[in-house]
Amino acid sequence: MTLHQKALLTISVTICCLIGLLYDISRVIVLRGFITLEEQEIRQRVAQARSALDDEIAGLMAIVTDWAIWDDSYAFVADRNEAYIASNLTDATFIRQRLNLIMYVNASAQIVFEKFFDLDNNMEIPVPGSFHVHVAANAKLLRHADIESHLSGVVRLPEGILLIAACPILTSMQAGPIRGTLLMGRYLTETEILQLISTTHLTLSFFRLDDHELPPDAVDTLKSFASSREIKSREMDQQTISGYALVDDIYGVPSLMLRVNSPRNIYAQGQASLRYFLIALLIAGISMGAALYVQHQLLKRERMPPIMSAYTGSHFCNEQIKLLLEQSGV
Repeated sequence: MTLHQKALLTISVTICCLIGLLYDISRVIVLRGFITLEEQEIRQRVAQARSALDDEIAGLMAIVTDWAIWDDSYAFVADRNEAYIASNLTDATFIRQRLNLIMYVNASAQIVFEKFFDLDNNMEIPVPGSFHVHVAANAKLLRHADIESHLSGVVRLPEGILLIAACPILTSMQAGPIRGTLLMGRYLTETEILQLISTTHLTLSFFRLDDHELPPDAVDTLKSFASSREIKSREMDQQTISGYALVDDIYGVPSLMLRVNSPRNIYAQGQASLRYFLIALLIAGISMGAALYVQHQLLKRERMPPIMSAYTGSHFCNEQIKLLLEQSGV
């Protein structure tokens, strides 16, 4: 191997090593940036899903407030007139407002009226006994510091997760004294979750934290939460990333886990960008190698003419000497 060939080989190996080094560095820096963007996006989607749930609860509170601050409701808690029930608390009301529970409790914590409705079968059913614990004397749902007081959130029952809203019963002029509390509730059923999915266009799931059959990813993520306001993310596989958030009940205790699944489009774009970058590096390396090879061939050709000229001159001299010798008779 000539010196020039050795130099050419050394340069080629160096170029290959530089290409590999540049690709590894770019992979770490660029892909990490895409992963960061991916995590930011999934966190935003989880926040959007949590806001949608908050809006659902806020909508329930709007219905309760509209009914609680009303002269007819104010009178009903005192006289329990049947006309109010016949006009307002029919099955049609539950169906129209998508309500499972309506309950009126007076200022002495006595239940004036209660009705629980099965929206799946369109029929009245008994109020779950587990809910009465939350409306016992001095219960949080019944405590009102002033006429502006209200409470909404979720209550975890054995029968399901109940979205609940409670508002003090006042006159239509928003005047007191507070005559009691109106409560309305709506189960967080599959139908309601589908409604949230339709609203947010997200792939949502809710898990009860007291469920002994939580998915493994939910169990592992739950251990990493330091507070219920955090949002966590987790790579499920090469195609899916998930975001998680906890939902507190009305007592401030985490009761639900919200999960959002999302395709890893940003990560896939990052990988595609790296592939394009690698192809560009390879093309650049091959082009440089080809240029060095062409240069080597040109240098070889430039050196050939002097060699050929020297050879031709020597041959001419030999012929002249031979001719002179012949003429001299030698």
